[in-house]
Amino acid sequence: MALGEKLHLAREAAGLTQAALARQIGTQPSAISRLEAADYDGHSMDTLRRVADALGLMLVVDFIPKPQPPIRAATGA
Repeated sequence: MALGEKLHLAREAAGLTQAALARQIGTQPSAISRLEAADYDGHSMDTLRRVADALGLMLVVDFIPKPQPPIRAATGA
């Protein structure tokens, strides 16, 4: 599940609107909307920590292997 979707579900489970969460962490509702957008990749660790704290969650950062490009079949000459 993508980060934005996780945030959206956690916010709703906490019974908060984007505006209410934004007020709690000292930002604008548009910032919460961007965080929840599927194509947004400008997440700052500071903002994510504040969101996690406001929602009673723990922020976990992980490293995972990058997807490998497909191996191309060798062509015979």
